[in-house]
Amino acid sequence: MRTVLYLKAANQADAEAEFDALTHLPSEHGFTNVYAGMSREIFMTTGLAQLLNNPTGINLPNGYVPETDFFLWSDDHIVGLFKVRHYLTPALRHGAGHIGYAILPAFRGRGYANQGLALAIQEARQIIHEDEIYLSVHRNNPASLAVQLKNGAVIAGENGEEYFTRIKL
Repeated sequence: MRTVLYLKAANQADAEAEFDALTHLPSEHGFTNVYAGMSREIFMTTGLAQLLNNPTGINLPNGYVPETDFFLWSDDHIVGLFKVRHYLTPALRHGAGHIGYAILPAFRGRGYANQGLALAIQEARQIIHEDEIYLSVHRNNPASLAVQLKNGAVIAGENGEEYFTRIKL
């Protein structure tokens, strides 16, 4: 049987699966998950509302930009999260970039990041109105750098902690 991978934007109908995935997704290698450790009650009352409001920019914390949070589904379960930021602030332009992503620890090493980033790039083409997608990756995460390069990224710069990559649109 062939596995079907697809991205689905955060939505109310999948709230339980989204909560379960987010509570098992650690903040690491520069990826930040503000929902990690959040109780079910708080997620369902305020966290989910924030996820659903992120694309429109409603009630964003200071310094944040609108983003669409896409969950990567493998058949009927979530295996990762891809955040597509609609535009960049100067801090994002010289930092995290347009797309942030993470694969749940239980599903790593199976190619999900590579396929998920390819799908996220397709979505980004509809959202981002620039010539390039900006990404970054911590230097201690060579697997993620390989994923970006495999998806057409080139290294545009680096500092002591990160590589900054670009994908032409």
